[in-house]
Amino acid sequence: MEAVLLFPAILLIVTALLMVGLLLYAKMGLYQQAVLTADRTAAHWGNAAKDPVTGAFWVGSRDGLYDRLLGGRTSGMGWMGGSGASITLPEQTGSTASGAAAKLSRGASLLPPGVTGTFRFHNRLLLPVVELDTAADNRRLSLLTSRFAAPSLEAKATSWITDPVETIRLTDLLRTFVGSWTEKWKSEQVQAAVASEEPRQQLVIASEKEASEYIRKLTGGKKTTFPTETVGEARIIDSLDSDGVAHEAKYTVNQKNAREQIAKDMELVRKGVVKGVVWHFFRHQKNGQTGLTASLKKELEKNGIVIVIHN
Repeated sequence: MEAVLLFPAILLIVTALLMVGLLLYAKMGLYQQAVLTADRTAAHWGNAAKDPVTGAFWVGSRDGLYDRLLGGRTSGMGWMGGSGASITLPEQTGSTASGAAAKLSRGASLLPPGVTGTFRFHNRLLLPVVELDTAADNRRLSLLTSRFAAPSLEAKATSWITDPVETIRLTDLLRTFVGSWTEKWKSEQVQAAVASEEPRQQLVIASEKEASEYIRKLTGGKKTTFPTETVGEARIIDSLDSDGVAHEAKYTVNQKNAREQIAKDMELVRKGVVKGVVWHFFRHQKNGQTGLTASLKKELEKNGIVIVIHN
C-alpha cells in the first residue's frame, strides 16, 4: 500500500523537476541569444558592411564620416540624446529600413524564428547603446509548465556601442578643451585680482626710530640688549627674531660707530648668543643716500654680515 502511494508521488516530483529544468533551459537559451545578438550588433555598429556574425567586410566598405553623429536619428540633435531608432520583432517581410534601423534589422536576423519583441537604439549623450527585449512562446512545453508558468519567456539584453578610435578622439578633444578653458579661466581670475588690487602705499621711513620699529614689525622680533667685552659694555639689537638672528636698522650711519657695532656683533656670534646678523639700510628722505659706503660694505661682507637695502 505504501509503495502504491509513494511511487506516483516520486513520479510527479521527478516530472515537475524535469519541467522546471526545461523551463530554465529555454529561458537561459533565450537570454543567451538576446545577449549574443545585442553584443554582436553593438560590436559591428561602426560599419554597416560588416558581417553580423564574423565582422568581416570588404576593404573600403565603411559608413560615412558623420554616420555616428546623424545617421538614423529622428532628432537633428541626436548626438545630444535624440530618440534614436527602433524595430519590432519579427520584422515584416519586405521592410526597407535605413540608417540605424537597418543595422538593428541586420542584427535581429541572428535571432531564431518565433522570437518577438523590440530592438532599440539610443544615443545617451556620448554613450550610444542598443537594447533588446525578446519574448518566446512557452506553450510548446508540457501542460504542467504552461499551467504554472507564464505563457511566454522573456529576456532583456543591453550592450554599449564602443569605438576605440572615437573614444581616443573624444578624450583628446575634452582634454584639450578643458585644459584651454582652465588656462583661460585662470588668466581671467588673475587679471581680475590684479585689477581689484588696491595700490599699496609706498613705505616712508623718516627717522632711525621708524626704521627700528619697521624692522621689528617685519621680522616679528624684539629689541634686545646683550653685554659685550670687546668694545664698550653692551650691544643694543634693534630686533632679535625667533630664529636667533640679530637685525640692525640703519637710517643714518656714523662710520666709527658702525665699525664698533660690527666688532660687537662678531663677539656675539662667536659666543653663540646670536646665530647671524643682518643690517638693514634705509634711504634718507632728503638726499636719498643709504650711508653704505664701499669700505663699510666691504667690512660687513668680510665679517659675514648680510646687507639688505630698502628702497
